[in-house]
Amino acid sequence: ILYYIAGKLYHIAGPNETILRIINFSLFLFGCLCLLWTGFEILENKWLAFIPAAITFTSPYLYYYALNFLPDVPAFAFALIGNFFFFRYLSNSKIVWAYCSAFAFCFGTLLKISAGISFIALAAVLFLFVISGRLKSIPKRHYLQLIVLFLSVVIINSAWVEFAKHYNFLYRNRQNLLGIFPIWEADLTEISDIAKRFFTEWSIVIFHPVVWLWLGILALIVINKKDKLNDFQKWVIIL
Repeated sequence: ILYYIAGKLYHIAGPNETILRIINFSLFLFGCLCLLWTGFEILENKWLAFIPAAITFTSPYLYYYALNFLPDVPAFAFALIGNFFFFRYLSNSKIVWAYCSAFAFCFGTLLKISAGISFIALAAVLFLFVISGRLKSIPKRHYLQLIVLFLSVVIINSAWVEFAKHYNFLYRNRQNLLGIFPIWEADLTEISDIAKRFFTEWSIVIFHPVVWLWLGILALIVINKKDKLNDFQKWVIIL
């Protein structure tokens, strides 16, 4: 999708790879801003809200891919944007923010299917809290619209994946992963190998080990702010 947009812009600015870099990096910046604003929505503390966004922005891994061509970071950015819009909806009960959230999550998942994990986790926690009567900030008149939005995101992405699989089958393309590698389909050897690679290779290019430690401490501080957070917000932060 982003490649298509960049291609259209080529008609204006001419073929230039910088266009796609600017699009991807702009989305990353906006995603970091939305993470900051989400912190303001939840914590009402500028210092605590600033830290996660600042740390995210300084990740070598995210920064590198944000200035390149793969859709991973833009998809991640749309997940952050979707979360911000949803928390804005919870704070003022204006359904337009729920529509914006669904659009952001849908677009992010279309870019990278794994970006939908955040959407599914948020929807699952929301469903459990609503049916248990523990979340009063959502008007009952919005229930049907929220269900339609959830199903729309799921159906649109499912249809896209099935189309892409069919297209790849016709043209014998096996380069694209159109799904996830769930842990229940992996044996113990594969799980051990992935865990080893995460701790010895992947984690250190995402953040320095000290940063991971600070993130853990920060999460505990935020979760323990009982006077500021309700149970729903705590579960969303944990997930």
